[in-house]
Amino acid sequence: MVNNRLEKVIDKVTSIAQKAYNSKRFIHEALINIIDTIRNCELNNIAGAILSIDQKKAFDSVYYGFAWEVYKFFWFGVKFIKLMETIGTGRTARVILDGKSSRCIQLRCGFAQGNSPSPRKYNIIEQVLIFRLEYDPKIRSVYLVNLIPSTVNANGEVEYPLLEIAERKGLKVDTKLLYTNRKTNAFADDTNCGVLREAGNMV
Repeated sequence: MVNNRLEKVIDKVTSIAQKAYNSKRFIHEALINIIDTIRNCELNNIAGAILSIDQKKAFDSVYYGFAWEVYKFFWFGVKFIKLMETIGTGRTARVILDGKSSRCIQLRCGFAQGNSPSPRKYNIIEQVLIFRLEYDPKIRSVYLVNLIPSTVNANGEVEYPLLEIAERKGLKVDTKLLYTNRKTNAFADDTNCGVLREAGNMV
């Protein structure tokens, strides 16, 4: 029931950058977008780099308190949040050493693998990282889309007809619009972003 409800809103909550657990987006889109990013850098002589993030034991590491705040950020109702929190939470564990078990330890993080809503719940929380990569002004990226329409001539070179027309008319156009918007792709916890290869982006 919870998974069916999440399925109805997952497209509205997660951005187009997230390709996983979605009936309208596919993993091969991420590969195509990476190739497009590299090709764009080659054609426009842009010094770029691919930032690749693969979170270790991602589903096991989600802190319940943080998850609750993310759900509120996306305007989920308190009753529905409580309903989601009944799945996979309240779990305990023990450590066995020399045949003896420790006291009961209350687990405060982790989505249970195999639970139907877990992937979508994770993607909703992962969206915060995607937003950070997409909109943090300190992260200068290669491009998301060409804001100025481009064409490719017979020699395989990218041309910007509208930009050339504007320049002939003496109009000033910010050429940074060609490539400074974020380009991020994710498949669950595997995230990549095309960034400009400069010191500020490497720290």
